[in-house]
Amino acid sequence: MRRYQILWFCFTVALGGDNTSTKLSEGRAELLVKHLDLMRELKTTIADKYGQKSVQQKKSKLDAPTDAHNKFSYLRSLIDSNWSTFFEKNKKFVESIIARERENIDNYYVFYHAQRNGLRVFQDFLREIYEYFQITQSLRSFHFLRFWKDMPETTDANTFIDENNKKGYWNDSGGGMYKFLLSVNLSLFGSCTAVSCCECTFDFFVNSKNIISVNSKDILNEIFDMFKFDKKYIDSLASLENLIQTKEGNLYQFFIPKKVVDHCAYLSHAFGIPYNSAVPGCGFDQTKCRHANISKVLDAYRQGSALVDAYKKDSAHTNESESSVALLVDQMQGRLIFSRDMLLNPASGIKIYRYTTASDQVVACYTKQLKNITHQIFVDWLQSSHAGKGIEGSKLLSLYQNL
Repeated sequence: MRRYQILWFCFTVALGGDNTSTKLSEGRAELLVKHLDLMRELKTTIADKYGQKSVQQKKSKLDAPTDAHNKFSYLRSLIDSNWSTFFEKNKKFVESIIARERENIDNYYVFYHAQRNGLRVFQDFLREIYEYFQITQSLRSFHFLRFWKDMPETTDANTFIDENNKKGYWNDSGGGMYKFLLSVNLSLFGSCTAVSCCECTFDFFVNSKNIISVNSKDILNEIFDMFKFDKKYIDSLASLENLIQTKEGNLYQFFIPKKVVDHCAYLSHAFGIPYNSAVPGCGFDQTKCRHANISKVLDAYRQGSALVDAYKKDSAHTNESESSVALLVDQMQGRLIFSRDMLLNPASGIKIYRYTTASDQVVACYTKQLKNITHQIFVDWLQSSHAGKGIEGSKLLSLYQNL
């Protein structure tokens, strides 16, 4: 930590103390960014060596959500039918995802999301920016799926739902709502019965697709505008997408601490509509016609056969077969709500892992070129009169001052 504080002192001196509009000469800017790169590399090396401590995992009393979901024979047969070819070629890949879920599930709730390949470029660029400005913060298990500009400082799921109910419009595929919401499944193969309806995370991953057409260049332009970076680098960044093309997309696994999940997530139908069917024993609010706390449903989700029994005992579902209950369970979705203090904050305790079928060599080549471009962007930026304005505009200056 002491070394990081010294580095920040050097940074402020290089910028001219509190005069954040001071420009740097080419040599000083290059030297400063090289120092920052060295410290980032050192941080990563130390994290790789000491960050993965082997912990003896206690066997959980309940199944992990994906295991519970897969115990429904009706769902398991659909999963095998849909993706047997992928499983044959990528067995260890899938097993590693489920293994991580089992390791974390007693302290976190898990969610899954997938996107097409190209969107990782702006996400990785945001990671680069953040690491330059927050040298002590580890991003080993965190990714930015939205740009933090114009995002709310905090959020509360019930308040968010109440406010949008007043508008009388729910569609997270349009109208700007998608910017603040992320569609997620409650298990790795959730919504496997709704593949044709474009609701299944794993299908989005296998086919590298998005339900919304998003241009990564548009997002890069927004980032460059905010920081006043030289836009001559946008094409170079965007072209990195071609280096990491795979048949599949990117799969994201979210682990949200149990104490905050009810603030930043809610149970939903398609389009982000709050789930308005009662899950037995899970605190359904009859007045508001929704579950006020997704955590109660997520706990029940892991109970498998016990949840089937609960449905059959419920007067509204007395005649339900196990396959019909499986259908109800499978098509439950969630929505995550972005805010600066939670889903856009690496210090929040939320963990976000990304999975890709790209080879280690391909990822290494892509990452090297990304870092080289970002390095030059920062060198040029520090030589410009916009550097200080960019720091202040991003609200990351306060993060620096607290190191």
